[in-house]
Amino acid sequence: MAQSDARNLKRRWIAGGVAGNLVATGIKKGDLLAYVGGFTLVEGVPNTFNVLNDLTSQFTVSADNQINNTGGTSSAGGVLLVEWIPRDPRR
Repeated sequence: MAQSDARNLKRRWIAGGVAGNLVATGIKKGDLLAYVGGFTLVEGVPNTFNVLNDLTSQFTVSADNQINNTGGTSSAGGVLLVEWIPRDPRR
């Protein structure tokens, strides 16, 4: 990733869900998906997360404000960290 790309990196924590369309407010069709990581809370241990996995290869930007991993890993009950580089760096 080029330095200019890293400065434009956007990120959002979103609610996990069953595999399919998930809302990722701010991402636009045509943006470069840099990372999608899944996390679940550890029951009985406050402020502690289990890392599900790097799920980036399972996801695409399917529409504005939406990512999709139909047929991929469910993240239901967890959260996803979504990072992307806008196609238009002025955003």
